[in-house]
Amino acid sequence: MFLLKKKHRHLKTMLSIGGWSYRENFPPMLASSTKRQNFVDTAVQFVADLGFDGIDIDYEYVADRSQAAQMVDLLKRLRQRLDQLAERTNATSPFHISYASPANKDNAALLDFSSMTPYLDWYNIMALDYMGPGFSNYSGYLANLFPDVRNPRATDFDTNSCVEFYMFRGQVPPSKIILQNPLYGRVFNGTNGMGDKFANGGTLGSLGTAGLWNYNALPVPGFNAKVVNVPRVGGSYSYDAKQRYLISYDTPEIAALKAEYVQCLGLAGTAWWEVSMDRNDTLSLIGTTVSRFGGVGSLDKSLNNLNYPTS
Repeated sequence: MFLLKKKHRHLKTMLSIGGWSYRENFPPMLASSTKRQNFVDTAVQFVADLGFDGIDIDYEYVADRSQAAQMVDLLKRLRQRLDQLAERTNATSPFHISYASPANKDNAALLDFSSMTPYLDWYNIMALDYMGPGFSNYSGYLANLFPDVRNPRATDFDTNSCVEFYMFRGQVPPSKIILQNPLYGRVFNGTNGMGDKFANGGTLGSLGTAGLWNYNALPVPGFNAKVVNVPRVGGSYSYDAKQRYLISYDTPEIAALKAEYVQCLGLAGTAWWEVSMDRNDTLSLIGTTVSRFGGVGSLDKSLNNLNYPTS
């Protein structure tokens, strides 16, 4: 997990625990007090052994109020153990806890925000994968800020309504909200354009994955795609009309717009999935964001926890 906090300098390395592969196994673990404690003990040991700055909990997603309460208990225990670790090791700064939280308001509504927030440094809102082959009826934006009122079929979800839900319904301070962004694009193959029916994700992709392209692999060789930025939506895509091949992904122009959005609302910063997919030239999405934040001098100046004497 890679987190970039505005108004600060250093990058934070977080142990990210959870994700899609754990969906079937997590609910039984969460329901057991003994297993919750075992999870906390082993996770904190990883942090102590490997010198991480904290833990990111990626749980997709609590299913009901009972699981929400169990998650609060897990976070409480985790906070206590990390604070104890910081004291025991004379850590240079407190260990952080972030929560990879849903951008879908229906899933977010099940969270016990008032009880979770005291134990969390950040909610890392997964503002990505809004639309894609296999789970969408139409071609659409991957990570748009706003709904497209002119072409509503292209935006099943949007970031702004989610952020507003967290701040106003969940009473989450903006300083505890991080906006997660994609460093990849999803393909809509066989489509006449944005918000249209499509055939599939195609057969091409990065790292052997069809329908998914790392940002640093774009533009796709052999295509004559036009890049389209739509500021009113806060989204972008490329489209080859001849081959009817559309890729929804963030461009530097949209990365800059999202950085301005973060600053305007006073959010904590940004995160990406994942850093190796970025470019290392002037078209870098992370570099564009840092520049719009004001350069490296504007980022987190707290020291990383590089001392781990109990390892």
